[in-house]
Amino acid sequence: PATGWTFGTLLGAVAGNVLPSSVKYALGIAIYGMFVAIVLPPAKKQKGVGFAALLAIVLSLIIAYVPIFKFITSGFAVIICALIASVAAALLFPIDESNEEGEDV
Repeated sequence: PATGWTFGTLLGAVAGNVLPSSVKYALGIAIYGMFVAIVLPPAKKQKGVGFAALLAIVLSLIIAYVPIFKFITSGFAVIICALIASVAAALLFPIDESNEEGEDV
């Protein structure tokens, strides 16, 4: 997996310098589609995943558009939103370890 990740990163860096701007912008939008494709299937099975994603979106919008939060950089906003959303989901939707998939019950 690390080799694939490294190769993909290298390929993306090279392609980012070679591709025309219109293609780079289109690929920038594709990252959102990839996020939806990664999150949607587990969100259908586990309410906590969907809740965490939606809460992170709401928190991100609040940080982006409420003037008092303008001092927070986009990188820290992602960390803050992910941390708060994941903790909230873990507390509100705990996983019952005795019924976890792949475990003999």
